[in-house]
Amino acid sequence: IYFMIHNIPEFCSYLLVCQARNTAGYLTIVLYLDEATPGNQNRPDRGRATQCIYWSLLEFDSWFRSRDCGWLPFTYVIVTDQQKAGVSDSVLMLFTLDQFWNEDYPDFDFIIQTPCGRQLRFNAKLVVADWPQLKKVFSLKGHNGHVCCHHCVNVLGHSDYFEDPHLELFHFLSTEYSEFKKHTTETILRQVTKVETTAMHARRDLAKIEKSTGFVYSRSDLMWNGRARSRLQLPHAAYTDWQETIVASG
Repeated sequence: IYFMIHNIPEFCSYLLVCQARNTAGYLTIVLYLDEATPGNQNRPDRGRATQCIYWSLLEFDSWFRSRDCGWLPFTYVIVTDQQKAGVSDSVLMLFTLDQFWNEDYPDFDFIIQTPCGRQLRFNAKLVVADWPQLKKVFSLKGHNGHVCCHHCVNVLGHSDYFEDPHLELFHFLSTEYSEFKKHTTETILRQVTKVETTAMHARRDLAKIEKSTGFVYSRSDLMWNGRARSRLQLPHAAYTDWQETIVASG
């Protein structure tokens, strides 16, 4: 990006136009995480399985994002190497975010001065992945928890279907979408804090709290890093790639 800004005036001008679209005055970095297996996907040793991380900018036009250069490779990690090193997908994403963050700028992740004297400001804000990857990145319990996703407060899974409006609780198969209460950054923080406090002071109750909140505690993961959690806020940070989840992954 830096090289192109300083060597291709048209691209620099395009980024300035993209930045002007965001009323907050910055370009939003989108991270995409997915596992891919070149060649034989049924290889029993998963020898070619690779974690692929790409990034793009939310303010790019759709015609630009859909081009080969619209998504920039960040890294490819062989899954067997990742497992040998004991690095979870969440820790891998935390490492990725650390490469974009610069402590010199309290309000932005990094800034590039353009040749024309203007600033391009960048913030890493959004993670796009299929549902299994989002579960791992954000330490979600998923269908194994009573709260089965990070979007809704009163939608439950891990139980037989029920329908009782007096409970103000709804099964995840319910079609009463208008009754679903959405999580906010504050409600998510309360849930995460409850899990973290339990892990530190009442470990024997941790499994029960994890199931009731939908979050799994792992000290090294992204959700349990205060700085990362505040910069990459749920529920806004996670976008489920529905095409990958429904069409490709089945």
